[in-house]
Amino acid sequence: MPLPWHDALRNLITSDPAITLALLRAAAVKVPDGLPLAAGPYSVSDRVSTDLYPDNTVRVGPAHDRACTVIVEIERELSAGKLEQFAIKAAAVALETRKDVQVLVFTRALDAGVWDEPVNVRRGALSYVLTPVIYGRRDLPRLTDPKQIAADPASGVLSVFGHGDDPKVAEAFASATDFFPVEPGVPYTEWAYDCGPALFRSMLEAKMEVTDWPVSTPFAKRHYGRGLAEGEAKGKAEGEAKGKAKGKAEGEANAVLTVLATRGVPVTDRQAAAILACTDLEQLEKWLTKAVTATTIDDLGIE
Repeated sequence: MPLPWHDALRNLITSDPAITLALLRAAAVKVPDGLPLAAGPYSVSDRVSTDLYPDNTVRVGPAHDRACTVIVEIERELSAGKLEQFAIKAAAVALETRKDVQVLVFTRALDAGVWDEPVNVRRGALSYVLTPVIYGRRDLPRLTDPKQIAADPASGVLSVFGHGDDPKVAEAFASATDFFPVEPGVPYTEWAYDCGPALFRSMLEAKMEVTDWPVSTPFAKRHYGRGLAEGEAKGKAEGEAKGKAKGKAEGEANAVLTVLATRGVPVTDRQAAAILACTDLEQLEKWLTKAVTATTIDDLGIE
């Protein structure tokens, strides 16, 4: 059964197939430009008895006259056997379409350099060579500018997949979410959450606790819904706006403590009480930003 990070990358490609061409070009592979793109499942047969299913494919060009096909494979680990399977799939697609085929591979391995050699497949008198483009996590772009991520959320998701354990990358993506378009079926934040490491997920969960943007990750949905319910209940007596503001402050304070706990920063009961008692959202946001890289509570300026 595919894991969440696997499905997140596959869905990202389906939503934004242009990212595959950008990655191929970054690896010095020539692919046609200015043609319509379409991504989705593709099934081919080895002409004997086996059906072959790439994780995703991108058609470059119109359906009736494609220029090439990009096969996308997503693997936790690579092996010689898997690479040979990719070559067989590529050959089957090439035979069926009579067009060029490229193979783009994502792996959770930090560095894919060990697999840089072409894949040679020999079957008696027949032989063919596959030269896939393989991206390990550290090979993907590292984005630390929220504006750049907001302009290209798909690359931002890949940056989190590759470098989400870097506080600068995590903070940049979390900041950029304020500018993402809220489009049904294009949940970049959710895909990044599924792809990211624990540090990134903790930071994003903390942000989602105080956001007004509806999200669907289990943690964020639970905490967002709880804060909203509390705000509505208090709003009956004190005014909805005041209740929501207080709920946000409480959520932000809890977020600060969550991030500190995740980073293993000791916090005394008195310091925790001071954080929870704060109702200044601007101050709480400053503490949350500092908490992401804090090594001691002193880094937040709390005595």
